[in-house]
Amino acid sequence: MTEPDEVRQRVLGLFGFVEDLEQPERLILPVLLDAVVIVEAYRRARHQVIHLPELTHSVDELLRELDIVRKTKEWAGSAEGQRL
Repeated sequence: MTEPDEVRQRVLGLFGFVEDLEQPERLILPVLLDAVVIVEAYRRARHQVIHLPELTHSVDELLRELDIVRKTKEWAGSAEGQRL
């Protein structure tokens, strides 16, 4: 399992690209709602949360979109450097 601090740093780095998403609210709002559901489920659970995989879809989609934007900017930057 990845260390929580490593995950936080990686995600904070990706959040720098939120402004470049076409419709950030379309991706971010579902993540926030799922986060609340996850917290509430764990708060009340004394057993495994069986619907956890469904709740991770919005998080996965947001991280995937942010990673696409990050990589696109990196590739564009390297292409610019090659032209100079």
